Amino acid sequence: MLHAGLYDETGPPTEDADIYAQSMPIPVALNLTSHLTKRIAQVDKDLLDGLTEAGFELDSGPQGPGIMRNQLIADGKVKVRQSRSRIKAFNESGLVLADGSTLPTDVVVLATGYDNLRTSARKIFGDKVADCLHDVWDLNDEVELNVVSVPPRRRKHASKSKCQWPRRCGDTVDIQDIGGNLALWRIYSLLLGLQIKACEEGLYVTSINTQEEINRGRMSLE
Repeated sequence: MLHAGLYDETGPPTEDADIYAQSMPIPVALNLTSHLTKRIAQVDKDLLDGLTEAGFELDSGPQGPGIMRNQLIADGKVKVRQSRSRIKAFNESGLVLADGSTLPTDVVVLATGYDNLRTSARKIFGDKVADCLHDVWDLNDEVELNVVSVPPRRRKHASKSKCQWPRRCGDTVDIQDIGGNLALWRIYSLLLGLQIKACEEGLYVTSINTQEEINRGRMSLE
């Protein structure tokens, strides 16, 4: 339903579908996604009712765009135990919940949620580089994807060493984030490649550079 007529046998070539899918302003896309989630919920009513009856707490996410559901839970093949009070400790047979109840288990999988990409960068590059990075994902003040595949906007009063793009951490490394699914990055990887090439050639100008820098960039292009 989400990609009907776009990414299916009846849709246009993939290259055209990518342009169409990524051309919509993000605020509009978010609103449409929320409405589409309600339509999907109507189609999946039996599944969602089964999940609720099995003890699975449904959550449509912020502003209602939806999150994953699982037919195995609805069918009773996967059991659910809600614990708002969280886990208190482990014992010899499994878990001790904060309310004092126990949950026998053979294996415990800690699905603790998503970290920012800065967390991965910290593990790979160390604290010095990670501390130079901005938060990744979400939307910036211009309602664009924050940092991912686009240069960070220059901050007022920032020193030149903090304004260069790709972001330079002292004399250590230039780094730019890219992530997401293939449908997203078939488009954005091309733009990122152009930005990197322009940066290497000294032609890249951010949207809030000084007028002197803008003029210098125009002269380079000419």
